[in-house]
Amino acid sequence: MGEVNNITASLVLSVILIYFHPEVSTIRAVFGVNEVVPRSLDLTRDVTPVTEWMNGISSYSMWWVRIHEDLWMHYGDRKYLAAQQPYLTVLLKRLAGLIGPDGREPIDGMRFLDWPSSSNQQGVTAGLQGLLVTPLEPGCQLVRIAPQLGNLQWVEGDYPTPHGIIHVRHDRRPDGSIQSKITGPPGVKVDKAQ
Repeated sequence: MGEVNNITASLVLSVILIYFHPEVSTIRAVFGVNEVVPRSLDLTRDVTPVTEWMNGISSYSMWWVRIHEDLWMHYGDRKYLAAQQPYLTVLLKRLAGLIGPDGREPIDGMRFLDWPSSSNQQGVTAGLQGLLVTPLEPGCQLVRIAPQLGNLQWVEGDYPTPHGIIHVRHDRRPDGSIQSKITGPPGVKVDKAQ
């Protein structure tokens, strides 16, 4: 019984850590390297076939990828990242295959970004598209930003790169065109798709 409870507790902790990137970042900032993070990432990977979304939610699988990028950038643990390569490679190909020729994502399953915005499906769609900013060169030296506002009047957000944060704001003009304000760090070129 104790072993089952430990497995259940580990799985619950994995779900909490994987799907809440700010919490993982807090663990990193406050405690430094902590084995609970990679163990949770591994457990979630091991119980989720790459053909399915983690916890049934596409953005959770995207956060899993983002957390690995964050861990790599902060700790540079090549051995740990290499152990993720088979799963990451298939998952990234799956995600890349979900970006249509128009730059939009037709992601299936539960469309979820975070609990406060879950009732705002336009906001969720904008957020999911933000998670799919397209790096065109290694290290985000060149990225493509394709505004997809749907029925929204504006969207605004940040996208982290190894060079620093890219800040993006898109506003719909009265004529329907999109005005964008994009600021980024040195070392990052932005290709703004129309």
